[in-house]
Amino acid sequence: MASVDPLVSRLDRRYRDLANARTNWEKHWQELADYMLPRKADIVKKRTQGDKRTELIYDGTAIHAVELLASSLHGMLTSPSTPWFSMRFRDRDLQNDDAANEWLEVCIDQMYQAFHRSNFQQEVHELYFDLVVFGTGAIYVESAEEGFGLVRATLPRYRSLRTPTGWSIRSIASSR
Repeated sequence: MASVDPLVSRLDRRYRDLANARTNWEKHWQELADYMLPRKADIVKKRTQGDKRTELIYDGTAIHAVELLASSLHGMLTSPSTPWFSMRFRDRDLQNDDAANEWLEVCIDQMYQAFHRSNFQQEVHELYFDLVVFGTGAIYVESAEEGFGLVRATLPRYRSLRTPTGWSIRSIASSR
């Protein structure tokens, strides 16, 4: 058997310790998902594809409230129709330099264009669902190439992730 790097062993042990510490939370997250976000109610319960997930729901009040709050957060924080971030220089001299400010505006426009051409809006909306129900969320950013005839552009591609289950540092390190 091949020897395992001590760092990998330490990280794997740390991962297992953290996974044990979160088992109590997983039960809470499962219960929240059962009533508020049934499409993601597979945290502790393992279901087959097509299995009914709404057997515990009496009415749709909680589901509707989650949808309203997630949509409100999306619309107020990262709306696709209004600018939701800006940039400025820390250096006061650059803040007063018109050419530098024009360059910064071009950068901001390019960033907004990259967001609009990617799947950011769909995934950040999904993040808000996780944030509302579970109190946490994460977005994974990877690059994706998009072709425009002879010109190719690398765009960010996003994925909303819950904390993964069933992963270990050893399995990730051995797949490289």
